[in-house]
Amino acid sequence: KFLNQKERLYHDQPPGEARKPKSKNGIIYILLAWVLGIFGVHNFYAGYYWRGIFQLVLTLISWLMLFIPLIFVAIWAFLELLFENASADGVTFSGNKGVISGLRIAAVLWLAAVVFYGERYWVQKQEFSGNQMVVVEEES
Repeated sequence: KFLNQKERLYHDQPPGEARKPKSKNGIIYILLAWVLGIFGVHNFYAGYYWRGIFQLVLTLISWLMLFIPLIFVAIWAFLELLFENASADGVTFSGNKGVISGLRIAAVLWLAAVVFYGERYWVQKQEFSGNQMVVVEEES
């Protein structure tokens, strides 16, 4: 009986018709890339296994190289978040296109805020730590 159920599950399509791969959700892909992108989790989800393994290995060994590979992996994952629209099977991501576009815009705005406010924080920290440069004006 189990064999008959299994055959029905896997063989109920007409002969000669290939099984279409199921599309992945673009919203989940973007959220995974945003939160766990440096580990390549979004690539494992979309079926890009070698790409995911490479990102994971680079992240795990980056401490041996002063975390420089981690910067490249983070940029790589961010670019995938913005520009990847299909899974490894070539099937376009499913999901609400407006939400997907909104998440991509939010990611760009978030990155811009981090860079802008991070730079302001760094400058303020330098000013209050006593490392400021004193300019003395000469009287003529």
